[in-house]
Amino acid sequence: MTPLSSPQASQPRIPSSFELAELVDKVLSDWAFLSAVPAGKPAEGPADLELEFSVSLIGPFDSLLVLRGGHAFAADLAQASTGDPGARADAPDAFKELCNLVASHLLTAFLGGGELDFQSFVPQPSQASQWPGRPADAEIVMLVDRHPMEARLWVGLHTEARHV
Repeated sequence: MTPLSSPQASQPRIPSSFELAELVDKVLSDWAFLSAVPAGKPAEGPADLELEFSVSLIGPFDSLLVLRGGHAFAADLAQASTGDPGARADAPDAFKELCNLVASHLLTAFLGGGELDFQSFVPQPSQASQWPGRPADAEIVMLVDRHPMEARLWVGLHTEARHV
């Protein structure tokens, strides 16, 4: 991964699907002591995963990040990130926080968020029908322990990302 802050990176760039997986893995390992292993590209259409949040990154170029996962994964995430088995009830909030953390790291590592002006963001519930009308620039399925998780990123959007 060549983050924006490295000497080799001179301008914002779109991460590869593998780099997106590495970024998610780093966030998960730092925050919840979990590991994400890339498992390939998503199958055509979205998998049957109950939780989906998106973040519209509005700035010099608009981008959209979508993370999808199941309730069981989110419950494990809530417990792992707090160390409290009682936190499993906060599964959707934990998954939403993961989306927030991944978006923040994405901005600073690849999209110039430290040097460019992006608006504040809050992860929002979303669904596949709200995705942009073109293929994602980066997309990956990961296994976190035994749980599937999807990440998709569209970069360089104009009005498409604003409706979510």
